[in-house]
Amino acid sequence: MCKTIAQRNVEYTALRVSIAEALLLAMHDDLSEDGYIEQKDAYVRLLQKCVFPALGVDSELQQALDAWVHFRQYLQSGDDATLVQVRKCLKIQPDATSRNGGALPKKSNGGALAQAASQAVYCAMQKHLVTSLCDFFHEYTGAEQLAGVLDIAMFVASGMGRDELQTLMRFIMASLEHHLERLWAKASEEVAAEQAKDGDETAELDDSSVAKMLTAFAVSVQAR
Repeated sequence: MCKTIAQRNVEYTALRVSIAEALLLAMHDDLSEDGYIEQKDAYVRLLQKCVFPALGVDSELQQALDAWVHFRQYLQSGDDATLVQVRKCLKIQPDATSRNGGALPKKSNGGALAQAASQAVYCAMQKHLVTSLCDFFHEYTGAEQLAGVLDIAMFVASGMGRDELQTLMRFIMASLEHHLERLWAKASEEVAAEQAKDGDETAELDDSSVAKMLTAFAVSVQAR
């Protein structure tokens, strides 16, 4: 069955973006000390001067793809230095109050390609971030790493037209729920162990057990 012109254009666009993504990924080297190939800067300049214009990749689309490539590297390595690079690619300022949702280009010289590809990149990043941030007590052990991930999530959420405060509250409430469920399960296991030890099948969670659970929860929150 013959494909329509529109279908061919979609496939061609996807191919162009995939090629650009692969070329940006090629500058990474997991075996090197800084995580990049030698002559990385010269390689990127060559892409910007000779390759990306032919692919129809403008600076805004490159920014989005570069952020996505670094973000993928962070998901694989968990390296805080890579997380810092994601922030740089998104041009997130150190002061969180400077966020203005500018990550998503409203107007782009690349037209529909830059707009659609950038939207797809940030939606993909948001999807991964939501999964981990809805249980951040379990996913992140360091306050600095959590702060960096939250900053990226808030920046992307703002750029996608979502309310930052509501997004943050969603993460907090979901994470608290998951954490309380784990603490409750642990307390229940302790009661079951006491039952088996004493041969008492009527033992239940008493006020002391609940108080211990809530104390453990408060300590874990303060630690973060």
